[in-house]
Amino acid sequence: MKKVRFGVIGPGRIANIFCSDLVKSDMAELYAVASRSMEKAQQFAEKYGAVKAYDSYEALADDKEIDIIYIAAPHMLHKKYSLMCMEKGKSVLCEKPAGINERELQEMIECAKENDVFFMEGMWTRLFPISQEIKKIANNGKLGKVRHIEANFGFGSWDDENINNKNHRLFSPDMAGGALLDLGVYCVAFAQWVTGKNPINISALAKMAVQGVDANTVFIYEYEDNCTASLQCSICQNTSSIGRVFFDDGRIELECFYRPFNMEITYGDGRSEKISDNSPEEDYYGFIYEIDHVADCILNGLKESPQHSWKDTLDIVRQMDTIRKQINLKYPFE
Repeated sequence: MKKVRFGVIGPGRIANIFCSDLVKSDMAELYAVASRSMEKAQQFAEKYGAVKAYDSYEALADDKEIDIIYIAAPHMLHKKYSLMCMEKGKSVLCEKPAGINERELQEMIECAKENDVFFMEGMWTRLFPISQEIKKIANNGKLGKVRHIEANFGFGSWDDENINNKNHRLFSPDMAGGALLDLGVYCVAFAQWVTGKNPINISALAKMAVQGVDANTVFIYEYEDNCTASLQCSICQNTSSIGRVFFDDGRIELECFYRPFNMEITYGDGRSEKISDNSPEEDYYGFIYEIDHVADCILNGLKESPQHSWKDTLDIVRQMDTIRKQINLKYPFE
């Protein structure tokens, strides 16, 4: 079977994790990598067995052997490089959040349509087998209706020296920093995945860092049918990564909701059941599921993912736009 050839823009931390799974895929392979530094690109290419290394993102996008480009650059560059690649006829998998706001994302989707290419935000967490099972349970009514969702994602410390560093990616307004776009996007996506709909009401509060980005944000959702969600993200406080979904007749608990290798179902009568997938954490970080899904989409000529559609991506960014408006977070370049 022909393997889908990936190019990578931005060989930083997340690209390293992504490619550690990519090299294990039976459906895809790393073909080329680009960095502003040729030395860095060559080191990355050697580490993961890429055929080519470039010191120009444009040159990588011009390579006719590449099927799709994974963009792992900082948030504020997602739109720029996605548009460049798609305008050159390349499909794109762009790390989350694909667009900083709805306007940016709309531009990216229109570009994908105009150039007839595949485009997907890298919401890798929903491609896990456990995530798929949760969606199935939420849809089939096995435990009744969804009544409440909880998710927390936070790391760091208020005493960390980076909290006052305006040049640190997470705390820089110029780099679209803050907890919401980096970590809270997972919480928003989790609630959207489980419910399959948008909230009718959002209430958000945030503790801001001195640079003006959100350091700790809490947001409450209200849905139709008496469903609610309580979600929290932080870049200055270590929290659990537990996710919980409460139903009429039981609950689901995830030790790590954004990287779920196992879950526990507790039924209304008190019985409990633990379910795990067959991929040990030491073998796969979890990007393998997204990689194989994207490869399957490319091989089948799809332009958007049936698991994370353009509408899904728009719904998520619109919710984050609403949260940012409530906490008064606007980036200098918007």
